[in-house]
Amino acid sequence: MRRFTILFAAPWLALLSLIAVPASAQDMGSPATRLKAALDVLDAGIASADKSKGLPTLSNPEIATQYAAITASLKQIDTPSFPIDGMATFEICGAINNTFLKYITHGQEALEPFKNNSALYNQKLQALGDANGNRYQNEVTILVASTLHCFGAHFPFWQSLYASLKPEDLDEKRKGGARQMRSAMLNMASLTLSIAADTSVSLANREKLLKALNLDAVAFASILSLAQRDTFLGTLRAVKARVPPSLAVQLGPIETAYSDRKCVAICTTD
Repeated sequence: MRRFTILFAAPWLALLSLIAVPASAQDMGSPATRLKAALDVLDAGIASADKSKGLPTLSNPEIATQYAAITASLKQIDTPSFPIDGMATFEICGAINNTFLKYITHGQEALEPFKNNSALYNQKLQALGDANGNRYQNEVTILVASTLHCFGAHFPFWQSLYASLKPEDLDEKRKGGARQMRSAMLNMASLTLSIAADTSVSLANREKLLKALNLDAVAFASILSLAQRDTFLGTLRAVKARVPPSLAVQLGPIETAYSDRKCVAICTTD
């Protein structure tokens, strides 16, 4: 499962501070609470793992229950029981991403002796991420798909927010936040798409990732500049030629979404 090491390693909390929108004090409701509790269980299991037992996997019924809770909770996002609440809920997306990164970078402490050689260190970190991604691909596939959907569910909120800003409120801090969000999401979508063409990933997991991209394709495309959409479409068409028909069928609606030329709010913010 190549390139998962760098896939979602974006500084989400820094991005949140750039957007600088206050969170409301409302209760986020039980789906959000269950989702965060499930992540806490996974994070605790990762922190306490040793080489003999490995990381939490779906083969453990308790862990499978936690993953089911994450998936079930996100099915309710952007509903009355799990409303989008600006940074308060956006931070949950970052928490899912962080759990993913803990799987991918597990064992990173063994690479400390190589830190003085950045090229060698990065090479070994990539190899570690590939090994962990392959070993735990069923688990990280769920986390990647969940991260995609969590972020995608928030884009209409951010689009509405940026569209409502007066010119004098669109300062360099918010412009930088928009640029960083666009760049991070283009990388996230493009690299997920590339993994769908990776034969080291099971067909079932590749299909899950494409379905996740499909689910929020319109929302993801809406924040990207037209040039970024075209970049993504180039990747998509290359992947389309390399995947089996059962996966290629998922690419049609994604291609349609990114071919849309409507560009407002974050899309136009520079």
